[in-house]
Amino acid sequence: MREASERAGIENSQMILAYEPEAAALYCSLLPADQGIAKFFQENRKIMIVDLGGGTVDITVVKVIKKIDKLTYFEHVHKVEGGAWGGYHVNTQYERFLEDLFGKEIIEEFKRSNMSNFIEMMNDFEVEKKTLSDELKKVGIKISGELRSQYQLKHGKDIKKTLEEKFNDQIKVIGDKLKFDVEIFRSFFNECIQHIVNLIGKTCGFKGCEYPSAMILVGGFSDSNVVRKAIKGAFPAIKTVVSPVGAVLSVLKGSVVFGHEPTIVTGRVCCKTIGVALHRPYNPAIHVQEKTFKLGGKIRVDDCFEKMFTVNEVVHLGQMKTIEVHDLLTDSQVQSRRKQPKSIEVYATQSDDPKYITDPGCVLLGRITVNPPGGNWPEVVEGYIEMKPGGTEITVRYRDKQTGLITEGQIDFI
Repeated sequence: MREASERAGIENSQMILAYEPEAAALYCSLLPADQGIAKFFQENRKIMIVDLGGGTVDITVVKVIKKIDKLTYFEHVHKVEGGAWGGYHVNTQYERFLEDLFGKEIIEEFKRSNMSNFIEMMNDFEVEKKTLSDELKKVGIKISGELRSQYQLKHGKDIKKTLEEKFNDQIKVIGDKLKFDVEIFRSFFNECIQHIVNLIGKTCGFKGCEYPSAMILVGGFSDSNVVRKAIKGAFPAIKTVVSPVGAVLSVLKGSVVFGHEPTIVTGRVCCKTIGVALHRPYNPAIHVQEKTFKLGGKIRVDDCFEKMFTVNEVVHLGQMKTIEVHDLLTDSQVQSRRKQPKSIEVYATQSDDPKYITDPGCVLLGRITVNPPGGNWPEVVEGYIEMKPGGTEITVRYRDKQTGLITEGQIDFI
């Protein structure tokens, strides 16, 4: 995202990344008192933020640290949990229903020849999805006449006849609409809701996340009465489950405030273990022989994962971790390396105790290139690798011990 913004002409120093649930929490803490939500942001209280978006659901639990004037400072209690169970998943279930009813080939052909009509049908579904209420007995969704014609051309009968055979009166065509019994329509939500409930339940099971003072639902999908009711029913122990007015804009508005006050999040929980790739002195008790090589007459181990931050560790804003590094360039075979830049590679994994960067699950987050001071490294290179969280990114810095020269870059902390 940062690379894309730079290509778009936004100066690196003029951009910071905001994490969506944090932005939503910040927005909710600043709401007017008459909405009844800001009152939950009191010192030492824990609040669960459930961001129900179109594509994903993200959940975070924050603890209020302090309040200064109108601003609420908080830190994360546990790493963010999430999954691809947003509102689009319900739309996907409806599309699958149409494919089962009309046939996948007909639906694909209809999309190719009448995409505007298909989009109109799905937009109509979207409206009914968000406004579905307990009072309704039937739900009507627009059905294209062109789609009905394509079905009749292929099967020699109207879709009305097929609906009668498959669903009796639970689904039928009236005018230009498919009329669903409300329970049939609700079934499009079932899988999505079950995953959301499981995700919230999983989060509540983590240490420190039990019984938050309130659960705040934000994002466009939180407008759905079906989803809100299901969540409230699944967690009766959480007495307050609320959603702000204009929940769909919570993230956007909170991000604007975050841009002015990025220090408002005082601590985040690492969602992964982060470290750097180094070679270390060989210890037969902990290292494998396959990773060894000789350097300056000594046996070293390559591809070691030097851990800086551990998954689920609370990292406070401004906290720095430092490791001292050495490299020997005295051997005649490596003299050419004295003029070559060095690369600091930053890796991440879900494991809390990785040994090597080649372990399963280890991924490269980024690298920082350090040029030799004065164009030539000394024979004994000594320096420090430092990592310091700053907002939603970590600054990775190499500080040369002899010259004091610093090279740094940013790595995503989200």
